[in-house]
Amino acid sequence: MARRPRVLMPARHARLEIVPMIDVMMFLLVFFVMIALSMIPNAGLTVELPGAAAAGHLPPAPLVVALARDGGLHAEGETFPLADLARRLASHTPKPASVVIAADRDVDVQHVIDVMDAVRRAGVTQVGLATKPSSGQ
Repeated sequence: MARRPRVLMPARHARLEIVPMIDVMMFLLVFFVMIALSMIPNAGLTVELPGAAAAGHLPPAPLVVALARDGGLHAEGETFPLADLARRLASHTPKPASVVIAADRDVDVQHVIDVMDAVRRAGVTQVGLATKPSSGQ
């Protein structure tokens, strides 16, 4: 029986496609940037907090309501009037057990009390006021 001569085939090398890998890496980069930005609370709203020498540290509250110098309220990326605060807190899912109010140092005390009343009307029992550490003047 005669054997057929072997025909040598050129060696096939694996081909590494770089474009799909770049697409995946860009997707991961965008994903992590979006997650990191959503983890920054109250981004974009500047509030000058009052100082307190005897302030204590509280565990992070599920909801922070910022009270700006002009009287506007800001929470979860939205700005709204005081009249909507109690309704928004009552319809918030899950219902917050505690709320921290971060009021600007130049806001009238009566306006801070009005915000605290609206939070209490919504059924939130634990209300905190955000401050920055001071030297105890």
